[in-house]
Amino acid sequence: MRDNAPVAHASDNPWRDVPIRTIAWVAIPFWSYVALSNVCYALLVARDLPAEDIIARLLQFAVLTALVIPCYKLALRIGWSRNARRILAQAALALGFAASARFILWATFSLVMWDPSWMTSARMELIPELRLIGATLVNQLLAYFAGLAVLLGVLTFRRLREVTLRAERAEREYINARLQALRGQLNPHFLFNTLHSVCGLIDERPSTARTMLVRLSDLLRSSFRDEEQEQVALAEELETVLTYLEIQKLRFSDRLAFHIDVEPGLDATAVPRFVLQPLAENAIMHGMAGERDRVDIRISARKVSGALELSVVNSSSAPARQVRELGVGLGNTAERLRTLYSDRASLHYQPDGESGFVVSVRLPI
Repeated sequence: MRDNAPVAHASDNPWRDVPIRTIAWVAIPFWSYVALSNVCYALLVARDLPAEDIIARLLQFAVLTALVIPCYKLALRIGWSRNARRILAQAALALGFAASARFILWATFSLVMWDPSWMTSARMELIPELRLIGATLVNQLLAYFAGLAVLLGVLTFRRLREVTLRAERAEREYINARLQALRGQLNPHFLFNTLHSVCGLIDERPSTARTMLVRLSDLLRSSFRDEEQEQVALAEELETVLTYLEIQKLRFSDRLAFHIDVEPGLDATAVPRFVLQPLAENAIMHGMAGERDRVDIRISARKVSGALELSVVNSSSAPARQVRELGVGLGNTAERLRTLYSDRASLHYQPDGESGFVVSVRLPI
């Protein structure tokens, strides 16, 4: 097909293959409104309008509605690119439709009145008739382009909605993939650190090492269960972090103590899987930097200003150290929160007094 052909290519005409059923779904209500408005106008202007006149006009618009649907289909197929032939084709299509309105009205009046000669009767003068034809032509042109504009508006809205839905679906797929990747990085990090702790106890305390391996298997079983589920109840997440702390308690014995405090009514609140374990691991790492350091870890969950606040505090015997950047655990957790909640969640960390350290996470409920 030549470049100057009146029919647009699919690449530059998104409306080329619009189903005729979709066109009818928009055109029929619009032209029904045009028919009713024209009949109501005629009744207001001529209060003694004969019933045959009303019937003839309604029949006229019924035929026009059936005619305008393929006209709109052809108009969409032609397109509106900057091409003289296409512009002329659109103009000819509109004029042809508008000009047919007068002949259709003559046909419907002839059908209703059974008098085909009524338009050429002696009582009709030429100039008033020409003015009437011109008014009808302009009226039908305006109605034709208004209906086409409504159709294009509906099609554009549907297209934008489809694009928006596809973008949202793609964003959800990206977020899910990103969260799975982040969690995939977190699980091996925790696993390697825990296995390293077990290795350190195999020779000195073999029974404790065996107990740690059993608890580790329980923890991993719960961690890898329903991996596709990104969020769990707070009670389940607390059970996971409790198992982790008990494993570390076996390693550090009396040097580690912990306490968990949860505000009533929050057990069923949804939280990201594995959100507390990196915070607890960070507390142990900062609290037990020295060989004889003792740490008391306090985990709390409470509702603050309509949000869920999770905090992990270590009270260490070692002086608090300045943290300049997040480690793997906290950095991964912060990235997961940004991916999952955007700016509706936050992670903060800072010294707590002279010797402690606190990490808090705030999540939307």
